[in-house]
Amino acid sequence: MEECHQVLTERSHNIILSQQNVKPIVYQGFSMSSIFQDMDVLYYIPNKRIRIGNVVVIKIPGNGRKIIHRVISVGEKGIRTMGDCNPYPDNWLLRPDQILGSVAYGYRGKRRFPVPGGPAGLAKMYQFRLKRLIIKTAYPVLSSLSHNLHISSLVILLIRPRKVAFKRPDGTEIHLLVRGRVIGRQLPGQKWQIKSPFKFFLDENSLTD
Repeated sequence: MEECHQVLTERSHNIILSQQNVKPIVYQGFSMSSIFQDMDVLYYIPNKRIRIGNVVVIKIPGNGRKIIHRVISVGEKGIRTMGDCNPYPDNWLLRPDQILGSVAYGYRGKRRFPVPGGPAGLAKMYQFRLKRLIIKTAYPVLSSLSHNLHISSLVILLIRPRKVAFKRPDGTEIHLLVRGRVIGRQLPGQKWQIKSPFKFFLDENSLTD
């Protein structure tokens, strides 16, 4: 009986979403890697009521580029957003018409996953930020240990990361992949950004050809 109820609930949910003209967008970047991975296909609902905690698709004021961030405040002066992995809120205030919609769910390969909003979304963000704070506190010790024990070269041999270069207008962007998953990115003229736990055991010198 419970399985039947779950099937009916999911079908009803899908019907509602289809009636609301759900639109797809492909995620790329690091600012929301707390819950997303590169090439996740996300589906957002246009004109959904914007709540604090929602993950939204927005147009950046001034250039119109689309990004996916979380709403952290809604007020008379505008709507403030922030990437879960960013240290500071975005430096703009948004009008409602600059928010294309709220992300409802996504697909990673064939696996579908929900994207919670509202209080549940905020709780997920704070949980991630607390976890990252703990990791950041432990990083100097683990990094020093890895360097002293020469672990970096061993890790590279074990995981066999692959570098892929992309030509950008401002230079070459390099992605570091392990089994098809992006674990690091080097933007033109910047240092490597490597995800945990790999950043404990890899350094820039170990990634040079």
